[in-house]
Amino acid sequence: MGLVIMRVIDDSGEEKYHSHLNQMKIPEAQLQREAEFLRCKEREEKERQLREQAALLKRDEEQYDMILSEAIRLAETRKWDEAISKAQEASRLMPNKEDHKSWIANWESLKVIDAARQADVDASVQKFRQPLTVLLEKTSSLGNIIGTTKKWIALNGSIDAFGQAELDAMAQAVKRLPSKEVKQLENKRKDLIKAIGEQWATCLLKLCQ
Repeated sequence: MGLVIMRVIDDSGEEKYHSHLNQMKIPEAQLQREAEFLRCKEREEKERQLREQAALLKRDEEQYDMILSEAIRLAETRKWDEAISKAQEASRLMPNKEDHKSWIANWESLKVIDAARQADVDASVQKFRQPLTVLLEKTSSLGNIIGTTKKWIALNGSIDAFGQAELDAMAQAVKRLPSKEVKQLENKRKDLIKAIGEQWATCLLKLCQ
């Protein structure tokens, strides 16, 4: 038969163990304090993030306004491409803003208008680069002759561009007009002087007598 050893268990040890477990339990009040502390930290973090977001938004808005103001200054000098480029830079910063959209649309329209006007000017300049004899072939009135000559002089430098060949072209153009209108040439003396100078005006009047 086997040998059985029996020992009496000391109950005081179990009590000490349970006492130790109870001591390790965190009181409810402390748990609430810690939970409230964590909630406060979370609120503070959210508020910090909101402040940062607000600061970034304010910075972006200020930069947006500054860039758009620069675009407007460029547009005031009719530098449409530069102005549009600046406004597009602002749009990339704050795409949901509406200000830049209307400015860009307006400037693109004005750019087209200016381009059309410039094309007309260029065509006119090119036209008046022709010899005055060619331009005066299609004139049909004294006013037209004088106006065409005046513009030709303006687009070809100055009165120094006017010479004998141009005087002869004017005389021929005047002589092609009805005699009744040719007789009105003297009444246009002041306009002629403004257009070609007194010396050439006097010569023209003599040629057309």
